[in-house]
Amino acid sequence: MEHVLIDRLSGVFPSAEPPFPYLIGSFRRSMEESRRVLSMKDLFVRSEIESAIKQAKRLLVSYSRIHVCNPDMFAVGKPTAGKPTTSELLDLIFSEVASSLDGSNSLGSGFSYPPWFLEQLFSEGDAERLEPVMNVLYEKLRASVERVSVLGNFQQPLRAL
Repeated sequence: MEHVLIDRLSGVFPSAEPPFPYLIGSFRRSMEESRRVLSMKDLFVRSEIESAIKQAKRLLVSYSRIHVCNPDMFAVGKPTAGKPTTSELLDLIFSEVASSLDGSNSLGSGFSYPPWFLEQLFSEGDAERLEPVMNVLYEKLRASVERVSVLGNFQQPLRAL
């Protein structure tokens, strides 16, 4: 699995989607497959597939963390669709805290992120490696709260912060 993932992220496929959205999409797919496996009758096959899915999710989160800490490592120096990694994380956080009350003025990319991804991304990470990314992310979140009017969509940036 890891060799396939490395090949996909290495930038060999020029028309492929950027690394972070690919990793998140793969994580979402693994969540969907986990739900499908629950209906399997053969317990041995079911446990083997569940184990493989758990390993795949762990691998995807690990590579996402690597990408967040070292955004130039994948896609052979190409920036991720012109967006810095902290912007992708900001979209992820805004998506996580979005509510139906935010309306059409909702912040973020509109991309729906899989449940539990954000928690897993930051729960097992090395604090020293994540610290520079988290500092930049905090400053962007703080600036987004300062920019918004009390009459505007202030709840989502405040929840994100």
